[in-house]
Amino acid sequence: MQFYLLDTNLNIIEVIDTFKSVIWTTRYYEAGDFELYIPATQKMIDLFKRDYYVVRDDDTTQAMIIQNIQITTDVEEGNYLIITGKSLKSILGRRIVWRQTIINGRVESGIRTLVNKNAINPDEPERKIDNLILGAELGLTDKMKSQYTGDNLEETIQGICKTYKIGYDIMLDLDEKQFIFILYKGADRSYDQSVNPYVVFSNDYENLLRTNYKTNSDDYKNVAK
Repeated sequence: MQFYLLDTNLNIIEVIDTFKSVIWTTRYYEAGDFELYIPATQKMIDLFKRDYYVVRDDDTTQAMIIQNIQITTDVEEGNYLIITGKSLKSILGRRIVWRQTIINGRVESGIRTLVNKNAINPDEPERKIDNLILGAELGLTDKMKSQYTGDNLEETIQGICKTYKIGYDIMLDLDEKQFIFILYKGADRSYDQSVNPYVVFSNDYENLLRTNYKTNSDDYKNVAK
């Protein structure tokens, strides 16, 4: 696996193929995050900057925004850069629901309205998030009735999506240099339903690489008379 480093104009400026470790986490409701651990050469120190993007070469639609850059020094291990940040979904957290917005109808239309009015085509042009567009509609039929004013846009969308079990993402179109907001709905494969086959993660099925089990009685209380 390799990674592309993109500048703020979404131009590829470097291919990262030497790293000690990487953690790349995506989430259904919340923004994902990543950590890239690479040798701290002078070239890498000069290249990596906050608000640049890191993209996987095996799926260029998934991009992370660099938020923190840390240099660690070790006589035995050498010097390393620890690059961390969040997925593109986190850019919605930079906006609030600026004006009172009433949603009375389809959930999908309401969410798209919130994104459009507060990040894509706001009344105040300076509040626009560059490169962000709406993707194709999914055709969800869930209905809702609510109003929002002054709420964080990312938290508002997360709350709605959790209520109706809808996933959302912001995908990168590297060729067109665009961020595409999409909604999607995954199949429920938990024991709480009977429509889809269950998905079970277990050592018995050899589909777990590592497990941790912990018992904790710190908050346990008891009483006797």
